[in-house]
Amino acid sequence: MSATSLRRPGSATLRALCLVLLLALLPAAPAALAQDQTPTTVYMPLARNGATPTQPVTPGRAQALELYRTLFLPHTTTAHGWTGNHATCNAGTLAPAFTDALLKLVNYYRAAAGVPAVTFNATYNARAQAAALMMSVNENLSHNPPANWTCYTDDGSLGARRSNLSLFGWYGITDETGLHDAGINGQMEDGGSNNTAVGHRRWILYPYQQELGVGHVPPPGRENDFSYGGGALYVLADNIYSGQLPARQTPRDGFIAWPPPGYIPWQALYHDGEYYYEQAGDEARLRWSFHLQNADFSGATVTMTHAGAAVAVTRLPDINSNYGENTAIWVPALDYATLTDGADHAVQVTVANVIYGGQARAFSYTVNVFDAGA
Repeated sequence: MSATSLRRPGSATLRALCLVLLLALLPAAPAALAQDQTPTTVYMPLARNGATPTQPVTPGRAQALELYRTLFLPHTTTAHGWTGNHATCNAGTLAPAFTDALLKLVNYYRAAAGVPAVTFNATYNARAQAAALMMSVNENLSHNPPANWTCYTDDGSLGARRSNLSLFGWYGITDETGLHDAGINGQMEDGGSNNTAVGHRRWILYPYQQELGVGHVPPPGRENDFSYGGGALYVLADNIYSGQLPARQTPRDGFIAWPPPGYIPWQALYHDGEYYYEQAGDEARLRWSFHLQNADFSGATVTMTHAGAAVAVTRLPDINSNYGENTAIWVPALDYATLTDGADHAVQVTVANVIYGGQARAFSYTVNVFDAGA
């Protein structure tokens, strides 16, 4: 699965396109990976039996702010230190401090959503790094890259098959530290017409994850032109790929939601900036999601209130067959300007008529969006 954005350093983000390419783990043959030939489809691994939801325990404002400062922000101030070379097909390595910052970023999202932390595996990092180079130099995205691609390697091909892939770029030769994130922020946001299943997000927050890998190759930079970098988040560890899932740890709230219950800075929700979010239509609004293993959302309803008034909600199609945790997805009529005005915003959410364990259930929680810079 993949995301692409274009940036002019020092200006608003320009969203060029957002492709979705992820892989299928077939329930009949868990060791086999079906190649997706239709880029608008997101595939996720087969879900297994889970635990009964428990009473939510939500983080307070101070805790959420500290989490943001210690886990989210480091990647914005840490140099990538890439040692490779586009022209010679050298995938290179990343500065250990930057790799650590990207791990903190992944674990920020998981901690905020109430799922356990993960680690990076050196072998998976190398495969993801080779895949990121291939995406960058070919200025394209593929989970099944052809052998005639520039800088093709077997490791890169394997990394491409098992990773969330991102293509990102900017105009000119400027290489700004704060713009590098291996595409992880965009994968969590999951905007664009091809990401309505929020598959990137679901994969990052998948409770079974234990070991991931990351690859990041910056754009080469060209005078008076756009150039592209590649990012790969290796999400199909060998055990998950083979269907040997570890014991599932129950999420903090008994379910997973994004935005999550409790306090969350708006800076962790919106990454494409004012240019993108001031555009008209649902494409310019954040997709909210509620994830619950083995739940049936076919008859579920979502209601929301903000500032004492009902918020209109547009449900998106449920796409849950062989996709991680079953998920309800919707777009509320809460725009970028409303939630980023510097004030705290309490948004009440109820997901009702969820068939779980053979019974109709309702889940209510409050998301408190605040400004981490205020």
